[in-house]
Amino acid sequence: MDTEFEQRLRESGKDTLVELVKALALRHPALLAEMNLLLASLATSSASNGNRQEHSSSEYEELDEDEEETDEWDFGGDESVLLVAPSEQPALPPFDREASRQRVERYAARLEQGESIAVITSDLMELLREAEVRALRQDYSAALDLYAFVLDERLKERCALLTTMFDEAIDAAMPVLETLLIEAGSNTIFDEQTIALSPLLTAPARQSWLQRLFHLWLKRIDAHSIDDELPEMMLNLAWKEDMLLLRALTQNELQKIPHNPHSTIVDFARQFRYRALERFLRYLSHP
Repeated sequence: MDTEFEQRLRESGKDTLVELVKALALRHPALLAEMNLLLASLATSSASNGNRQEHSSSEYEELDEDEEETDEWDFGGDESVLLVAPSEQPALPPFDREASRQRVERYAARLEQGESIAVITSDLMELLREAEVRALRQDYSAALDLYAFVLDERLKERCALLTTMFDEAIDAAMPVLETLLIEAGSNTIFDEQTIALSPLLTAPARQSWLQRLFHLWLKRIDAHSIDDELPEMMLNLAWKEDMLLLRALTQNELQKIPHNPHSTIVDFARQFRYRALERFLRYLSHP
């Protein structure tokens, strides 16, 4: 370890170290397994002194639904990351793709039948926690399916109340989803049929995700008039061969927007969408 970095760690206070661990856990889920092993080892060595801390089965920090959203990730406050040693992790049930998809799609019907939005929100957060755990255990396919169901249902905009619920949940889940997509997009597996290494996230699947994120970005622009982190996320996920797709999507949306600079009627929402798309296209053309 670099001596200067080690010295900085030794001089850091407890709060700073906790923030560092939380940041690493959120940005790099794959590191959690190694941290779990180290934590278990440290806990064992200190058990004789009565200092061992008991951990719950939660593998990630609880999401605070009332937390104020900001443009930057906030690792402050008195939240805690709860890590579990591998031997203590309960086995995950087999993933039922169709049942999970129907579970998300039933939210609108449940709301119409009089179920409270608080209960539905709790169910959604439980589903997203399952996605995080599956991502941690490298069940990438199931984790990505769960996130896809949530984003696809958000895009349908069945009602304003559900749209708000999905936006808040997606905001909280976005750091883990971004890391999962980038890792799945960059890692390879051995394909027994082709006898070669293949991307874990195939090109068609990656481009499907890029389209999903692109349309989510436009929905959020229209709803909030903000240009959020999704463009950067798409660029981090995209390969060189995906630039044509992103340019085509952007140009197609620009062509749909009537643009008359001499008009005396100003549609601010349409103008913001136009400028955001123009800015994204310029970057795609001159990265």
